[in-house]
Amino acid sequence: MALGNSNSVGKARGKNIGVKVKRTREVKAAENFIAFQGSALQSSAACPLHNSNVNITYYHNGSSGLPGVGEKIYTKQRESDRFILTQANEHIKAVDRGRYYNIEYKAGVVGRVTLCP
Repeated sequence: MALGNSNSVGKARGKNIGVKVKRTREVKAAENFIAFQGSALQSSAACPLHNSNVNITYYHNGSSGLPGVGEKIYTKQRESDRFILTQANEHIKAVDRGRYYNIEYKAGVVGRVTLCP
C-alpha cells in the first residue's frame, strides 16, 4: 500500500536546492560576526533600563565588542536583510566588558553609541 497520491510519487521532499544554497551562503558570510548582549528594542534612550534586561543575544558585522556607527545589527548569525534588527529608529541597551551603552539604531544601521551614566 503506497502513501500519498499519484501526484506526489517521485517528487522531492523538503527545501529546494536554491533555498539551501542561499542559507548556506548567509551562514558562511556571517562566520566572523561578533555576538553581544542587549536589551529589547526601546522607543527612547535605553540607559534607564535595569541591567538585568540586557539578556538578548545580537550579532554585528563590525570588529569590536559592540557595533560601531554605520554597522548593522542582526538577530541571528546570518548575513541577510531578513535578520536585520529593525528599520525603525529605536534604542537598545548593550553591555561590553562590564560597561553599559545606549545604541541608537536608525534605518537599519547604528547611528550612535553612548556610554550610560
